[in-house]
Amino acid sequence: MQGDPVPAHREPGDCLFVRAGTLDNPEAVEPDVHIYTRSKLPWLVLPEGVPAFQTGYKIDEVWSPESRERLRRNRAGQA
Repeated sequence: MQGDPVPAHREPGDCLFVRAGTLDNPEAVEPDVHIYTRSKLPWLVLPEGVPAFQTGYKIDEVWSPESRERLRRNRAGQA
Protein backbone atom coordinates (compact mmCIF):
# COMPACT_ATOMS: atom_id res chain seq x y z
CA MET A 1 0.00 0.00 0.00
CA GLN A 2 1.38 3.34 -0.92
CA GLY A 3 -0.39 6.48 0.19
CA ASP A 4 -3.80 4.87 0.72
CA PRO A 5 -5.60 5.18 4.04
CA VAL A 6 -5.70 1.88 5.92
CA PRO A 7 -8.80 1.03 7.96
CA ALA A 8 -7.58 -0.36 11.25
CA HIS A 9 -8.27 -0.46 14.95
CA ARG A 10 -5.81 1.78 16.80
CA GLU A 11 -4.59 0.66 20.21
CA PRO A 12 -2.83 2.92 22.73
CA GLY A 13 0.84 3.35 21.90
CA ASP A 14 2.31 2.69 18.48
CA CYS A 15 0.63 -0.66 17.89
CA LEU A 16 -1.61 -0.89 14.84
CA PHE A 17 -3.91 -3.78 14.02
CA VAL A 18 -4.31 -3.95 10.24
CA ARG A 19 -6.88 -5.97 8.35
CA ALA A 20 -4.99 -8.45 6.19
CA GLY A 21 -7.34 -7.85 3.25
CA THR A 22 -6.04 -4.27 2.99
CA LEU A 23 -2.47 -5.43 2.30
CA ASP A 24 -0.99 -5.59 -1.18
CA ASN A 25 -0.10 -9.27 -0.58
CA PRO A 26 -2.60 -10.60 1.97
CA GLU A 27 -1.53 -14.16 1.22
CA ALA A 28 1.78 -13.37 2.94
CA VAL A 29 0.14 -13.46 6.38
CA GLU A 30 -1.92 -16.07 8.19
CA PRO A 31 -4.48 -15.25 10.87
CA ASP A 32 -3.85 -16.05 14.52
CA VAL A 33 -7.57 -15.69 15.30
CA HIS A 34 -10.83 -14.94 13.52
CA ILE A 35 -13.06 -12.32 15.12
CA TYR A 36 -16.63 -11.18 14.58
CA THR A 37 -17.51 -14.49 12.96
CA ARG A 38 -21.18 -14.08 13.89
CA SER A 39 -21.57 -11.99 10.75
CA LYS A 40 -19.58 -14.21 8.38
CA LEU A 41 -21.35 -15.62 5.36
CA PRO A 42 -22.39 -19.27 5.68
CA TRP A 43 -20.27 -20.35 2.70
CA LEU A 44 -17.06 -19.01 4.25
CA VAL A 45 -15.20 -21.93 5.83
CA LEU A 46 -12.74 -20.99 8.56
CA PRO A 47 -9.58 -23.10 8.81
CA GLU A 48 -9.39 -25.67 11.59
CA GLY A 49 -6.98 -25.02 14.40
CA VAL A 50 -7.38 -21.22 14.36
CA PRO A 51 -9.44 -19.82 17.25
CA ALA A 52 -12.67 -18.14 16.16
CA PHE A 53 -14.82 -15.73 18.16
CA GLN A 54 -18.32 -14.49 17.41
CA THR A 55 -17.26 -11.07 18.70
CA GLY A 56 -13.92 -9.88 20.05
CA TYR A 57 -11.71 -11.64 22.58
CA LYS A 58 -9.57 -10.87 25.61
CA ILE A 59 -5.89 -10.64 24.67
CA ASP A 60 -4.83 -12.09 28.03
CA GLU A 61 -6.85 -15.24 27.34
CA VAL A 62 -5.67 -15.82 23.77
CA TRP A 63 -2.23 -14.34 23.07
CA SER A 64 0.97 -16.12 24.03
CA PRO A 65 3.08 -14.64 26.84
CA GLU A 66 5.66 -13.59 24.24
CA SER A 67 3.07 -11.73 22.17
CA ARG A 68 1.63 -10.01 25.24
CA GLU A 69 5.12 -8.91 26.29
CA ARG A 70 5.82 -7.55 22.79
CA LEU A 71 2.57 -5.56 22.95
CA ARG A 72 3.44 -4.29 26.45
CA ARG A 73 6.88 -3.09 25.28
CA ASN A 74 5.35 -1.48 22.21
CA ARG A 75 2.77 0.38 24.28
CA ALA A 76 5.53 1.53 26.65
CA GLY A 77 7.62 2.79 23.71
CA GLN A 78 10.26 0.10 24.21
CA ALA A 79 9.89 -1.64 20.84
